[in-house]
Amino acid sequence: MVWPLSNICSSDSYTFVRTKQRIGWRSSVQTSEQDRIEAEPDRGEVSRASVLDREHLARYTLGERDLEREVLDLFLGQVPETMAELKAARDHKAWHQAAHTLKGSARVIGAWQLADAAAKAERMDDDPATRNELINRLENALDDVCRAVACEYY
Repeated sequence: MVWPLSNICSSDSYTFVRTKQRIGWRSSVQTSEQDRIEAEPDRGEVSRASVLDREHLARYTLGERDLEREVLDLFLGQVPETMAELKAARDHKAWHQAAHTLKGSARVIGAWQLADAAAKAERMDDDPATRNELINRLENALDDVCRAVACEYY
């Protein structure tokens, strides 16, 4: 599935939530007050530069903007399946494999915050509460990446 990113970034508002709803990707994770306290500081308006390392992507694609967009399209086409595999993982091996795939994909495009969250997920134990927290963090990081991609490339 390819994420419909065109026209989702505007100067006055960001409508990615509606886009996620339209494509049927909803988070079932509810965060508790403790989760919010332990989470990273309020993300507020996240800098696109800190979410997506465009220089890294340009080095990886030899500076070809069309190739950058193609690599990003491949990433965005694959990530819903990877997230679905992560959410559906019933054992440590399936969880580890999905987290590892997401980490590698994020590193290729220079999405360091997402890659770091995926690396943490890859290392975690089989604790359902921790899984839910990590899925929530991954979804937040992925939202930031998609926002940055939409604003920069579409």
